[in-house]
Amino acid sequence: MNIYQALRLDHDKQCYLLAELTDTSGDSSRRRSIYEQLKTALTDHAAAEECHFYIPLVKKDLTQQKFRHNAAEHHEIDELLEAVDTTDMSSSAWLTHARSLEHKVLHHLKKSVKSSKWPARCLGASEQVVTDCLERQIRPLCVA
Repeated sequence: MNIYQALRLDHDKQCYLLAELTDTSGDSSRRRSIYEQLKTALTDHAAAEECHFYIPLVKKDLTQQKFRHNAAEHHEIDELLEAVDTTDMSSSAWLTHARSLEHKVLHHLKKSVKSSKWPARCLGASEQVVTDCLERQIRPLCVA
C-alpha cells in the first residue's frame, strides 16, 4: 500500500464513522464509542497531513495558500470537535454540532480526493519519488 492508498483508507474510515455517528441518538455507548473513534481518526490524520505534507511544502514556498487553507480547515474541524465535546450527547444541539462536523469534514475530504496527487505536482518530482519519500515519513505514524 502506498501513502495515497493509506490516506484514501483514512478518508473512507472517516466518512464511514461520520455516517454512523449521525445515525445515532441520545447519550448511548454506541454514540460515545463511534465519536471517540472519529475524534482520534480526525486528529491523527490532520496531524500527519500537516506535519508531513503541508509544512515541508510550505517551507519550499509551494502553493502556500492552498496548504494554509487546508490547515485552517483542520482548525475549524478542531473547533467543531470542541463544540461536540462540550455539548450534552442527549441534547438536540449535540446532533446539530455533529452534522456540522460531518459537513465540514466531507467538504475537506472531497477537495483532498480531487487533488490526491498534488505532492508530486508541487514538488516537480515523479509520483513514485514523492510516494517513496512520504511513505518513509508517514509509515512510522501508521504502525501502532
